[in-house]
Amino acid sequence: MEQFSFAYQQIDGTIWAFASSLLMISLFFKFNRFWSVRNFDLLLIILLAPSLIMVHKGMTMSNQADAAQQSPVLTASQTHSGTLTATPTSSTTPAPLSTAWQSSPTIQPQAPEIKQAGIDLQRRGFIGLFMVGSIYLIRMLLDPLLVRRPLLDPNLSLGGLIFLGICLMLLLFANIVSSKPTPEELSMVKSTISMAKREAADDADTQYLRKRGPGYQMLFLVAVISVFSDVEDANNTTTGETGAQANIERYILVLKSLAIISQSLIVAGLIFFAIQNFNSLYIGVGIASIYLMLPYTAIYTGHVEHALPSALMLWALVCFRKPALAGIFIGLATGASYYPLFLLPLWVSFYWDRGAKRFSIFFAVTILLCVCSLIFTSISGSDFLQQLQKMFGFWQPLMEGLEGIWALGWDRVWRLPLLIAFVILSFSFAAWPTTKDIGILVAYSAAIMIAVQFWHGFGGGLFAAWYLPMMLLAIFRTNVAGRTAVMELAELRRT
Repeated sequence: MEQFSFAYQQIDGTIWAFASSLLMISLFFKFNRFWSVRNFDLLLIILLAPSLIMVHKGMTMSNQADAAQQSPVLTASQTHSGTLTATPTSSTTPAPLSTAWQSSPTIQPQAPEIKQAGIDLQRRGFIGLFMVGSIYLIRMLLDPLLVRRPLLDPNLSLGGLIFLGICLMLLLFANIVSSKPTPEELSMVKSTISMAKREAADDADTQYLRKRGPGYQMLFLVAVISVFSDVEDANNTTTGETGAQANIERYILVLKSLAIISQSLIVAGLIFFAIQNFNSLYIGVGIASIYLMLPYTAIYTGHVEHALPSALMLWALVCFRKPALAGIFIGLATGASYYPLFLLPLWVSFYWDRGAKRFSIFFAVTILLCVCSLIFTSISGSDFLQQLQKMFGFWQPLMEGLEGIWALGWDRVWRLPLLIAFVILSFSFAAWPTTKDIGILVAYSAAIMIAVQFWHGFGGGLFAAWYLPMMLLAIFRTNVAGRTAVMELAELRRT
Protein backbone atom coordinates (compact mmCIF):
# COMPACT_ATOMS: atom_id res chain seq x y z
CA MET A 1 0.00 0.00 0.00
CA GLU A 2 2.95 2.33 0.49
CA GLN A 3 3.54 2.32 -3.27
CA PHE A 4 -0.08 3.13 -4.12
CA SER A 5 -0.44 6.67 -5.47
CA PHE A 6 -3.59 8.68 -4.86
CA ALA A 7 -2.51 11.36 -7.34
CA TYR A 8 -4.43 11.62 -10.63
CA GLN A 9 -2.58 10.22 -13.63
CA GLN A 10 -3.69 10.73 -17.22
CA ILE A 11 -5.02 7.71 -19.07
CA ASP A 12 -3.01 6.75 -22.12
CA GLY A 13 -4.75 7.60 -25.41
CA THR A 14 -4.51 4.06 -26.78
CA ILE A 15 -5.98 2.56 -23.63
CA TRP A 16 -8.81 5.11 -23.77
CA ALA A 17 -9.48 4.14 -27.40
CA PHE A 18 -9.87 0.44 -26.57
CA ALA A 19 -11.93 1.04 -23.42
CA SER A 20 -14.22 3.64 -24.98
CA SER A 21 -14.84 1.53 -28.10
CA LEU A 22 -15.92 -1.44 -26.01
CA LEU A 23 -18.06 0.82 -23.85
CA MET A 24 -19.80 2.34 -26.88
CA ILE A 25 -20.57 -1.11 -28.28
CA SER A 26 -21.98 -2.35 -24.97
CA LEU A 27 -24.16 0.74 -24.48
CA PHE A 28 -25.41 1.53 -27.99
CA PHE A 29 -25.06 -1.59 -30.18
CA LYS A 30 -28.47 -3.15 -30.88
CA PHE A 31 -27.76 -6.85 -30.45
CA ASN A 32 -31.36 -7.78 -31.29
CA ARG A 33 -31.13 -5.91 -34.62
CA PHE A 34 -27.64 -6.88 -35.72
CA TRP A 35 -27.95 -5.64 -39.34
CA SER A 36 -29.47 -2.26 -38.50
CA VAL A 37 -28.08 1.00 -39.86
CA ARG A 38 -27.55 2.13 -36.25
CA ASN A 39 -24.97 -0.62 -35.70
CA PHE A 40 -23.21 0.26 -38.96
CA ASP A 41 -23.04 3.92 -37.94
CA LEU A 42 -21.66 2.99 -34.53
CA LEU A 43 -18.86 0.98 -36.14
CA LEU A 44 -18.12 3.93 -38.42
CA ILE A 45 -17.69 6.17 -35.39
CA ILE A 46 -15.29 3.70 -33.78
CA LEU A 47 -13.39 3.40 -37.08
CA LEU A 48 -11.93 6.87 -36.57
CA ALA A 49 -9.85 5.83 -33.53
CA PRO A 50 -7.05 3.67 -35.10
CA SER A 51 -5.97 6.29 -37.62
CA LEU A 52 -6.14 9.02 -35.00
CA ILE A 53 -3.97 7.04 -32.60
CA MET A 54 -1.40 6.40 -35.35
CA VAL A 55 -1.12 10.11 -36.11
CA HIS A 56 -0.84 10.97 -32.42
CA LYS A 57 1.81 8.32 -31.73
CA GLY A 58 3.73 9.31 -34.85
CA MET A 59 3.82 12.94 -33.77
CA THR A 60 4.99 11.92 -30.31
CA MET A 61 7.83 9.84 -31.75
CA SER A 62 8.90 12.67 -34.07
CA ASN A 63 8.90 15.21 -31.23
CA GLN A 64 10.93 12.88 -29.02
CA ALA A 65 13.45 12.35 -31.81
CA ASP A 66 13.80 16.11 -32.34
CA ALA A 67 14.44 16.60 -28.63
CA ALA A 68 16.90 13.71 -28.51
CA GLN A 69 18.98 15.05 -31.40
CA GLN A 70 20.26 17.71 -29.04
CA SER A 71 22.01 15.02 -26.94
CA PRO A 72 25.18 13.17 -27.96
CA VAL A 73 23.86 9.72 -27.07
CA LEU A 74 20.36 8.31 -27.44
CA THR A 75 19.16 5.29 -25.54
CA ALA A 76 15.79 3.89 -26.59
CA SER A 77 13.56 2.25 -24.04
CA GLN A 78 10.24 0.60 -24.63
CA THR A 79 7.63 1.69 -22.15
CA HIS A 80 4.54 -0.22 -21.22
CA SER A 81 2.49 2.04 -23.52
CA GLY A 82 4.50 0.95 -26.52
CA THR A 83 6.20 4.29 -27.24
CA LEU A 84 9.90 4.93 -27.61
CA THR A 85 11.29 7.19 -24.91
CA ALA A 86 14.49 9.02 -25.74
CA THR A 87 16.83 9.43 -22.76
CA PRO A 88 19.92 11.61 -23.20
CA THR A 89 23.02 10.28 -21.46
CA SER A 90 26.57 11.46 -20.96
CA SER A 91 29.82 9.56 -21.45
CA THR A 92 30.39 9.26 -17.72
CA THR A 93 26.89 8.49 -16.43
CA PRO A 94 25.21 5.31 -17.65
CA ALA A 95 21.57 5.45 -18.66
CA PRO A 96 19.30 4.22 -15.86
CA LEU A 97 17.33 1.01 -16.31
CA SER A 98 14.10 2.27 -14.80
CA THR A 99 11.69 -0.59 -15.40
CA ALA A 100 11.54 -4.18 -16.52
CA TRP A 101 9.82 -3.01 -19.70
CA GLN A 102 13.06 -1.58 -21.05
CA SER A 103 14.23 -3.14 -24.29
CA SER A 104 17.57 -4.79 -24.81
CA PRO A 105 20.46 -2.34 -24.31
CA THR A 106 22.01 -3.55 -27.55
CA ILE A 107 19.11 -2.06 -29.54
CA GLN A 108 19.72 1.66 -29.68
CA PRO A 109 18.00 3.27 -32.67
CA GLN A 110 19.27 6.72 -33.50
CA ALA A 111 17.07 9.80 -33.47
CA PRO A 112 16.74 10.00 -37.31
CA GLU A 113 15.49 6.40 -37.38
CA ILE A 114 12.91 7.10 -34.68
CA LYS A 115 11.80 10.27 -36.46
CA GLN A 116 11.43 8.46 -39.78
CA ALA A 117 9.37 5.75 -38.08
CA GLY A 118 7.16 8.47 -36.60
CA ILE A 119 6.74 10.12 -40.02
CA ASP A 120 5.77 6.80 -41.60
CA LEU A 121 3.26 6.18 -38.83
CA GLN A 122 1.77 9.64 -39.31
CA ARG A 123 1.47 9.09 -43.06
CA ARG A 124 -0.46 5.85 -42.58
CA GLY A 125 -2.66 7.53 -39.99
CA PHE A 126 -3.52 10.49 -42.23
CA ILE A 127 -4.32 8.18 -45.13
CA GLY A 128 -6.63 6.28 -42.79
CA LEU A 129 -8.28 9.54 -41.70
CA PHE A 130 -8.91 10.46 -45.34
CA MET A 131 -10.44 7.06 -46.06
CA VAL A 132 -12.70 7.22 -43.01
CA GLY A 133 -13.60 10.83 -43.88
CA SER A 134 -14.65 9.73 -47.35
CA ILE A 135 -17.04 7.17 -45.84
CA TYR A 136 -18.39 9.81 -43.43
CA LEU A 137 -18.98 12.26 -46.30
CA ILE A 138 -20.91 9.69 -48.35
CA ARG A 139 -22.93 8.72 -45.27
CA MET A 140 -23.94 12.34 -44.60
CA LEU A 141 -24.84 13.01 -48.23
CA LEU A 142 -27.09 9.93 -48.25
CA ASP A 143 -28.60 10.62 -44.83
CA PRO A 144 -31.80 12.31 -46.14
CA LEU A 145 -32.60 9.10 -48.08
CA LEU A 146 -32.96 7.12 -44.84
CA VAL A 147 -36.65 7.68 -44.19
CA ARG A 148 -37.29 4.92 -41.65
CA ARG A 149 -35.56 6.09 -38.49
CA PRO A 150 -36.90 4.14 -35.49
CA LEU A 151 -36.20 5.43 -32.01
CA LEU A 152 -33.56 3.06 -30.61
CA ASP A 153 -32.80 3.75 -26.97
CA PRO A 154 -29.36 3.05 -25.43
CA ASN A 155 -28.81 -0.13 -23.43
CA LEU A 156 -28.65 1.83 -20.18
CA SER A 157 -31.17 3.78 -18.17
CA LEU A 158 -31.31 7.57 -18.28
CA GLY A 159 -29.93 7.87 -14.77
CA GLY A 160 -27.00 5.62 -15.63
CA LEU A 161 -26.23 7.61 -18.78
CA ILE A 162 -26.28 10.91 -16.88
CA PHE A 163 -23.93 9.50 -14.23
CA LEU A 164 -21.62 8.12 -16.92
CA GLY A 165 -21.59 11.41 -18.82
CA ILE A 166 -20.73 13.41 -15.71
CA CYS A 167 -17.87 11.02 -14.87
CA LEU A 168 -16.51 11.24 -18.42
CA MET A 169 -16.61 15.03 -18.31
CA LEU A 170 -14.74 15.07 -15.02
CA LEU A 171 -12.07 12.76 -16.45
CA LEU A 172 -11.62 14.89 -19.55
CA PHE A 173 -11.50 18.12 -17.59
CA ALA A 174 -9.01 16.59 -15.16
CA ASN A 175 -6.75 15.92 -18.16
CA ILE A 176 -6.89 19.62 -19.05
CA VAL A 177 -6.27 20.84 -15.51
CA SER A 178 -3.34 18.46 -14.93
CA SER A 179 -1.70 19.08 -18.32
CA LYS A 180 1.53 21.03 -18.63
CA PRO A 181 2.22 23.26 -21.63
CA THR A 182 5.00 22.41 -24.03
CA PRO A 183 7.70 24.95 -24.97
CA GLU A 184 5.83 25.69 -28.22
CA GLU A 185 2.64 26.37 -26.31
CA LEU A 186 4.52 28.68 -23.93
CA SER A 187 5.80 30.58 -26.97
CA MET A 188 2.23 30.96 -28.14
CA VAL A 189 1.21 32.31 -24.74
CA LYS A 190 4.04 34.85 -24.77
CA SER A 191 2.94 35.96 -28.25
CA THR A 192 -0.60 36.41 -26.93
CA ILE A 193 0.63 38.61 -24.11
CA SER A 194 2.61 40.70 -26.61
CA MET A 195 -0.44 41.10 -28.87
CA ALA A 196 -2.65 42.04 -25.91
CA LYS A 197 -0.12 44.76 -25.03
CA ARG A 198 0.14 45.71 -28.73
CA GLU A 199 3.83 44.92 -28.71
CA ALA A 200 5.88 43.12 -31.32
CA ALA A 201 6.42 39.47 -30.40
CA ASP A 202 9.73 37.68 -30.77
CA ASP A 203 10.20 35.99 -34.11
CA ALA A 204 10.77 32.65 -32.35
CA ASP A 205 7.46 32.99 -30.53
CA THR A 206 5.42 33.59 -33.70
CA GLN A 207 6.64 30.61 -35.72
CA TYR A 208 3.52 28.68 -34.76
CA LEU A 209 1.40 31.21 -36.66
CA ARG A 210 3.27 30.50 -39.87
CA LYS A 211 2.03 26.89 -39.68
CA ARG A 212 -1.64 27.84 -39.37
CA GLY A 213 -4.23 28.44 -42.02
CA PRO A 214 -6.72 31.30 -42.18
CA GLY A 215 -8.57 32.29 -39.04
CA TYR A 216 -8.50 34.60 -36.04
CA GLN A 217 -4.91 35.12 -34.99
CA MET A 218 -5.61 35.49 -31.26
CA LEU A 219 -7.45 32.16 -31.29
CA PHE A 220 -4.43 30.44 -32.84
CA LEU A 221 -2.18 31.88 -30.17
CA VAL A 222 -4.31 30.59 -27.29
CA ALA A 223 -5.65 27.47 -28.93
CA VAL A 224 -3.85 24.42 -27.56
CA ILE A 225 -3.11 22.76 -24.27
CA SER A 226 -1.79 19.26 -24.81
CA VAL A 227 -3.19 16.20 -23.08
CA PHE A 228 -1.72 12.71 -23.31
CA SER A 229 1.64 14.36 -24.07
CA ASP A 230 4.99 12.81 -23.12
CA VAL A 231 6.63 16.16 -22.41
CA GLU A 232 8.54 17.03 -19.29
CA ASP A 233 7.52 20.02 -17.21
CA ALA A 234 8.01 22.93 -19.57
CA ASN A 235 7.61 25.61 -16.95
CA ASN A 236 11.31 25.36 -16.25
CA THR A 237 11.97 26.71 -19.74
CA THR A 238 10.47 30.10 -18.95
CA THR A 239 12.71 32.88 -17.89
CA GLY A 240 12.17 36.47 -16.94
CA GLU A 241 10.77 38.49 -14.14
CA THR A 242 8.18 37.38 -11.66
CA GLY A 243 5.55 39.58 -13.26
CA ALA A 244 6.06 38.03 -16.70
CA GLN A 245 5.82 34.55 -15.20
CA ALA A 246 2.59 35.51 -13.44
CA ASN A 247 1.13 36.76 -16.76
CA ILE A 248 2.02 33.48 -18.42
CA GLU A 249 0.38 31.48 -15.64
CA ARG A 250 -2.77 33.60 -15.87
CA TYR A 251 -3.01 33.10 -19.62
CA ILE A 252 -2.52 29.35 -19.23
CA LEU A 253 -5.37 29.36 -16.70
CA VAL A 254 -7.56 31.29 -19.16
CA LEU A 255 -6.62 28.83 -21.91
CA LYS A 256 -7.59 25.81 -19.82
CA SER A 257 -10.83 27.50 -18.76
CA LEU A 258 -11.72 28.29 -22.40
CA ALA A 259 -11.11 24.66 -23.36
CA ILE A 260 -13.39 23.43 -20.56
CA ILE A 261 -16.10 25.96 -21.46
CA SER A 262 -15.97 25.00 -25.16
CA GLN A 263 -16.36 21.30 -24.41
CA SER A 264 -19.18 22.02 -21.96
CA LEU A 265 -21.00 24.05 -24.63
CA ILE A 266 -20.75 21.14 -27.08
CA VAL A 267 -22.22 18.71 -24.55
CA ALA A 268 -25.00 21.13 -23.60
CA GLY A 269 -25.74 21.86 -27.27
CA LEU A 270 -26.16 18.17 -28.10
CA ILE A 271 -28.59 17.69 -25.22
CA PHE A 272 -30.64 20.85 -25.91
CA PHE A 273 -30.93 20.09 -29.63
CA ALA A 274 -32.21 16.58 -28.92
CA ILE A 275 -34.75 17.89 -26.40
CA GLN A 276 -36.07 20.57 -28.78
CA ASN A 277 -36.16 18.54 -31.98
CA PHE A 278 -36.36 14.88 -30.93
CA ASN A 279 -38.44 15.47 -27.78
CA SER A 280 -36.09 13.16 -25.90
CA LEU A 281 -33.64 13.92 -23.12
CA TYR A 282 -32.68 10.24 -23.30
CA ILE A 283 -31.34 10.56 -26.86
CA GLY A 284 -29.57 13.82 -26.06
CA VAL A 285 -27.70 12.39 -23.09
CA GLY A 286 -26.82 9.30 -25.15
CA ILE A 287 -25.37 11.39 -28.00
CA ALA A 288 -23.42 13.54 -25.54
CA SER A 289 -22.06 10.42 -23.83
CA ILE A 290 -20.82 9.03 -27.16
CA TYR A 291 -19.08 12.32 -27.91
CA LEU A 292 -17.36 12.26 -24.51
CA MET A 293 -16.25 8.64 -25.03
CA LEU A 294 -14.57 9.28 -28.37
CA PRO A 295 -10.77 8.92 -28.34
CA TYR A 296 -10.66 12.07 -30.46
CA THR A 297 -12.36 14.04 -27.70
CA ALA A 298 -9.97 12.64 -25.12
CA ILE A 299 -6.81 13.44 -27.10
CA TYR A 300 -7.87 16.87 -28.35
CA THR A 301 -9.82 18.00 -25.29
CA GLY A 302 -7.59 21.02 -24.78
CA HIS A 303 -7.49 22.24 -28.40
CA VAL A 304 -9.66 25.34 -28.40
CA GLU A 305 -9.26 25.84 -32.16
CA HIS A 306 -11.02 22.48 -32.55
CA ALA A 307 -13.70 22.81 -29.88
CA LEU A 308 -14.71 26.48 -29.97
CA PRO A 309 -15.79 26.66 -33.66
CA SER A 310 -17.60 23.35 -33.16
CA ALA A 311 -19.50 24.73 -30.18
CA LEU A 312 -20.48 27.87 -32.11
CA MET A 313 -21.75 25.91 -35.14
CA LEU A 314 -23.65 23.52 -32.88
CA TRP A 315 -25.39 26.34 -31.04
CA ALA A 316 -26.33 27.88 -34.38
CA LEU A 317 -28.26 24.65 -34.99
CA VAL A 318 -29.80 24.81 -31.52
CA CYS A 319 -31.02 28.36 -32.28
CA PHE A 320 -32.07 27.70 -35.88
CA ARG A 321 -35.63 28.88 -35.09
CA LYS A 322 -34.17 32.35 -34.44
CA PRO A 323 -32.29 33.36 -37.61
CA ALA A 324 -30.65 36.35 -35.93
CA LEU A 325 -29.00 34.20 -33.25
CA ALA A 326 -28.04 31.57 -35.80
CA GLY A 327 -26.39 34.26 -37.93
CA ILE A 328 -24.43 35.52 -34.91
CA PHE A 329 -23.13 32.06 -34.04
CA ILE A 330 -22.16 31.23 -37.64
CA GLY A 331 -20.51 34.65 -37.88
CA LEU A 332 -18.48 34.04 -34.72
CA ALA A 333 -17.45 30.59 -35.96
CA THR A 334 -16.38 32.10 -39.31
CA GLY A 335 -14.44 34.89 -37.64
CA ALA A 336 -12.69 32.38 -35.40
CA SER A 337 -11.71 29.70 -37.92
CA TYR A 338 -12.75 30.91 -41.43
CA TYR A 339 -13.92 27.53 -42.73
CA PRO A 340 -17.58 27.81 -41.52
CA LEU A 341 -17.87 30.56 -44.14
CA PHE A 342 -18.70 27.81 -46.64
CA LEU A 343 -21.85 26.98 -44.68
CA LEU A 344 -23.49 30.19 -45.92
CA PRO A 345 -25.02 28.85 -49.18
CA LEU A 346 -26.68 25.99 -47.29
CA TRP A 347 -27.95 28.11 -44.41
CA VAL A 348 -29.20 31.02 -46.53
CA SER A 349 -31.11 28.61 -48.78
CA PHE A 350 -32.57 26.93 -45.69
CA TYR A 351 -34.00 30.30 -44.56
CA TRP A 352 -34.78 31.42 -48.11
CA ASP A 353 -38.54 31.83 -47.79
CA ARG A 354 -38.41 33.22 -44.27
CA GLY A 355 -35.50 34.43 -42.16
CA ALA A 356 -32.72 34.66 -44.77
CA LYS A 357 -32.48 38.45 -44.50
CA ARG A 358 -32.20 38.43 -40.71
CA PHE A 359 -29.67 35.62 -40.81
CA SER A 360 -27.50 37.41 -43.37
CA ILE A 361 -27.66 40.82 -41.65
CA PHE A 362 -26.64 39.51 -38.24
CA PHE A 363 -23.94 37.34 -39.83
CA ALA A 364 -22.48 40.40 -41.56
CA VAL A 365 -22.65 42.53 -38.39
CA THR A 366 -20.88 39.82 -36.40
CA ILE A 367 -18.13 39.52 -39.01
CA LEU A 368 -17.73 43.31 -38.95
CA LEU A 369 -17.33 43.27 -35.17
CA CYS A 370 -14.70 40.52 -35.46
CA VAL A 371 -12.82 42.68 -37.96
CA CYS A 372 -13.04 45.71 -35.69
CA SER A 373 -11.62 43.68 -32.80
CA LEU A 374 -8.38 43.35 -34.77
CA ILE A 375 -7.71 47.02 -34.05
CA PHE A 376 -7.06 46.21 -30.39
CA THR A 377 -4.37 43.63 -31.26
CA SER A 378 -2.69 45.47 -34.15
CA ILE A 379 0.51 47.42 -33.77
CA SER A 380 0.14 49.36 -37.00
CA GLY A 381 -2.04 49.67 -40.07
CA SER A 382 0.02 47.12 -41.97
CA ASP A 383 -0.26 44.69 -39.07
CA PHE A 384 -4.06 45.17 -39.10
CA LEU A 385 -4.17 44.37 -42.82
CA GLN A 386 -2.03 41.27 -42.28
CA GLN A 387 -4.36 40.00 -39.54
CA LEU A 388 -7.39 40.77 -41.74
CA GLN A 389 -5.80 38.85 -44.60
CA LYS A 390 -5.15 35.93 -42.30
CA MET A 391 -8.70 35.94 -40.89
CA PHE A 392 -10.34 35.49 -44.31
CA GLY A 393 -7.58 33.77 -46.27
CA PHE A 394 -7.10 36.58 -48.80
CA TRP A 395 -4.33 34.78 -50.66
CA GLN A 396 -3.85 32.19 -53.34
CA PRO A 397 -4.04 28.53 -52.24
CA LEU A 398 -0.86 27.85 -50.29
CA MET A 399 1.54 25.22 -51.58
CA GLU A 400 4.46 25.78 -49.18
CA GLY A 401 4.79 25.36 -45.43
CA LEU A 402 1.87 22.93 -45.24
CA GLU A 403 1.37 20.22 -42.61
CA GLY A 404 -0.42 16.93 -42.32
CA ILE A 405 -0.63 14.66 -45.33
CA TRP A 406 0.60 17.47 -47.63
CA ALA A 407 3.93 17.52 -45.79
CA LEU A 408 4.23 13.72 -45.66
CA GLY A 409 4.57 12.78 -49.31
CA TRP A 410 1.32 13.68 -51.10
CA ASP A 411 1.72 15.89 -54.16
CA ARG A 412 0.43 19.33 -53.17
CA VAL A 413 -0.91 19.93 -56.68
CA TRP A 414 -3.88 17.72 -55.74
CA ARG A 415 -5.02 20.36 -53.25
CA LEU A 416 -6.33 22.51 -56.11
CA PRO A 417 -8.82 20.02 -57.61
CA LEU A 418 -9.95 19.07 -54.10
CA LEU A 419 -10.51 22.74 -53.27
CA ILE A 420 -12.46 23.31 -56.51
CA ALA A 421 -14.61 20.23 -55.88
CA PHE A 422 -15.28 21.44 -52.34
CA VAL A 423 -16.39 24.91 -53.49
CA ILE A 424 -18.72 23.33 -56.06
CA LEU A 425 -20.18 21.06 -53.37
CA SER A 426 -20.69 23.97 -50.98
CA PHE A 427 -22.48 26.19 -53.49
CA SER A 428 -24.53 23.31 -54.88
CA PHE A 429 -26.39 23.12 -51.56
CA ALA A 430 -27.85 26.56 -52.33
CA ALA A 431 -30.07 24.98 -55.00
CA TRP A 432 -30.20 21.31 -54.02
CA PRO A 433 -32.35 20.03 -52.51
CA THR A 434 -34.93 22.72 -53.13
CA THR A 435 -36.74 22.07 -49.84
CA LYS A 436 -34.56 21.65 -46.77
CA ASP A 437 -35.73 20.50 -43.36
CA ILE A 438 -33.74 20.56 -40.15
CA GLY A 439 -32.47 17.02 -40.74
CA ILE A 440 -30.95 18.03 -44.09
CA LEU A 441 -29.46 21.16 -42.51
CA VAL A 442 -27.69 19.10 -39.83
CA ALA A 443 -26.44 16.36 -42.17
CA TYR A 444 -25.21 18.69 -44.93
CA SER A 445 -23.57 21.07 -42.45
CA ALA A 446 -21.61 18.08 -41.18
CA ALA A 447 -20.85 17.06 -44.79
CA ILE A 448 -19.36 20.48 -45.58
CA MET A 449 -17.10 20.42 -42.51
CA ILE A 450 -16.04 16.84 -43.35
CA ALA A 451 -15.17 17.95 -46.89
CA VAL A 452 -13.03 20.76 -45.46
CA GLN A 453 -10.64 18.13 -44.08
CA PHE A 454 -9.61 16.95 -47.56
CA TRP A 455 -8.01 20.24 -48.60
CA HIS A 456 -7.17 21.72 -45.20
CA GLY A 457 -3.43 22.36 -45.48
CA PHE A 458 -2.54 22.32 -41.78
CA GLY A 459 -3.52 18.98 -40.31
CA GLY A 460 -6.55 18.16 -42.43
CA GLY A 461 -8.38 15.19 -40.95
CA LEU A 462 -7.53 16.08 -37.36
CA PHE A 463 -10.22 18.76 -36.98
CA ALA A 464 -12.92 16.16 -36.44
CA ALA A 465 -14.63 18.25 -33.75
CA TRP A 466 -15.90 20.53 -36.52
CA TYR A 467 -18.22 17.79 -37.78
CA LEU A 468 -18.49 15.03 -35.15
CA PRO A 469 -21.23 16.62 -32.99
CA MET A 470 -23.36 17.41 -36.05
CA MET A 471 -22.71 13.97 -37.52
CA LEU A 472 -23.81 12.31 -34.27
CA LEU A 473 -27.04 14.33 -34.34
CA ALA A 474 -27.65 13.26 -37.94
CA ILE A 475 -26.99 9.61 -37.16
CA PHE A 476 -29.17 9.34 -34.06
CA ARG A 477 -31.95 11.72 -35.07
CA THR A 478 -35.56 10.72 -35.49
CA ASN A 479 -37.66 11.44 -38.57
CA VAL A 480 -37.99 15.23 -38.94
CA ALA A 481 -39.22 15.30 -42.55
CA GLY A 482 -41.19 18.42 -43.41
CA ARG A 483 -39.85 20.52 -40.54
CA THR A 484 -38.61 23.38 -42.71
CA ALA A 485 -37.72 26.92 -41.65
CA VAL A 486 -41.09 28.20 -42.92
CA MET A 487 -43.03 25.72 -40.79
CA GLU A 488 -40.87 26.10 -37.68
CA LEU A 489 -40.81 29.91 -37.73
CA ALA A 490 -44.53 30.08 -38.41
CA GLU A 491 -45.21 27.76 -35.47
CA LEU A 492 -42.88 29.82 -33.27
CA ARG A 493 -44.77 33.00 -34.19
CA ARG A 494 -48.14 31.41 -33.36
CA THR A 495 -46.90 30.38 -29.91
